[in-house]
Amino acid sequence: MGRLLPGSRPYHDLPNVPSLTSGGLVMVIEVNTVPGMTPSTVLIHQALSKQPPMYPQQFFRTVLDLALQRSK
Repeated sequence: MGRLLPGSRPYHDLPNVPSLTSGGLVMVIEVNTVPGMTPSTVLIHQALSKQPPMYPQQFFRTVLDLALQRSK
């Protein structure tokens, strides 16, 4: 059974974590924290659907700012 490292989060809280399920066992294939950034990327659509919309530059600036705060 897998276990979390101190300070980590369950995989289902992370963006874009492809996995396979076999007999109740979840195997994480990869953790891609920044999926392919194309105009059709769901992550961007989700940010734009907020009111007010969060445009890509603002979204990624916010992600970086939050990561910096968390690392302190």
